[in-house]
Amino acid sequence: MYKKQVQKSFEGAVSVYDQNAVLQREMGELLLNWIEQSGTSPEMVLDLGCGTGLASKGMMEIYPQARILSVDLAFEMLKKTRQTGASSLQQCLQADAEYLPLKPRTLDLIFTSATLNWCEDLGSLLKNLFQLLRPQGRLFITLFAKTTLKEIRSAWQYADSGSDHHLLVFPDELIIANFLHEAGFTILRSELKTFQQNYVNSKEAVRSIRRIGAKNMDPKRAKHLTGKQRFQNFLDRLQEQETDQGVPLSYQVFFGDCLRNF
Repeated sequence: MYKKQVQKSFEGAVSVYDQNAVLQREMGELLLNWIEQSGTSPEMVLDLGCGTGLASKGMMEIYPQARILSVDLAFEMLKKTRQTGASSLQQCLQADAEYLPLKPRTLDLIFTSATLNWCEDLGSLLKNLFQLLRPQGRLFITLFAKTTLKEIRSAWQYADSGSDHHLLVFPDELIIANFLHEAGFTILRSELKTFQQNYVNSKEAVRSIRRIGAKNMDPKRAKHLTGKQRFQNFLDRLQEQETDQGVPLSYQVFFGDCLRNF
């Protein structure tokens, strides 16, 4: 049921995703820059959580001879990916990132950006990705980290008696690094970056999250109805965080370049 909610949410956002996912696009472009600097020459590349296919297209330009497998849970996203890429070396596959129908040691490079936070067991998933890579294969990854959307979390805790179930729990940098090491990866390079986006008011800030399908589908979220007054209290508290630039939303992002060296 949880994954169905995730799929439905991102399916519904596909028509306006690219115009609203400004941060996700910037994250992907930065990670592509890391790939360009890496000196790798992969034959088989996986774009995991490909969305509308912008990163897949970027990797086709970096590696024109490589085969690109673009995978997403949302079929409507894959339809857009096909339109974006249009290469004979690209294949599209609808699949759950946690249950990929791929054989071990078949990939040379995995790219995944702003995707794995919506998976249920990050540690197990990273172990599976390690197994899919050939020796000397690389994983290029971004994940939202602990202080992401701290303004939203703080406002909800005030409006709902300390409840912390209105938002996904994002792992801190050390937890992410531990998961990667436990999976078998050597972290060649990592960086923690903070991005901030500003909005004219609290309602627009909340809409910005909903427009890209990034809602909280965590099955552990609060089960009670939010209620109009409680939601208004949340919006008011969020509005109180306004600065000269507008109502801020912060995103802390882990970037990693990881090696399977055996």
